[in-house]
Amino acid sequence: MAERQDIEVQIGGRTYRLASEGHDPEHVRRVAAYLDAKMSSVAAAAAHRSPLDVAVLAALEIADEVIELRRRRESLLNEANQRLNAFARRLEDQERPLRSGLGT
Repeated sequence: MAERQDIEVQIGGRTYRLASEGHDPEHVRRVAAYLDAKMSSVAAAAAHRSPLDVAVLAALEIADEVIELRRRRESLLNEANQRLNAFARRLEDQERPLRSGLGT
């Protein structure tokens, strides 16, 4: 069982102590720093918003990024699959004359 670690991070001007089991503390800090940067960016662009509004808007931006990356990944996987299928068909087409010449 992974050892529990308490990790302190700063998000939106507040300190949070996060309990982490099995996660790399530096990864948790990078994730928190990314969220903090998003919130700072949103706060600068949306002056006079409540901290909750800033957090929700930052979460929406991050969710949009995740969805776009998933869409791109799916598109790349589909393209790779199409290329592999086309390559497999070419190989099969090249093997057919060899097989027919062998009497199989």
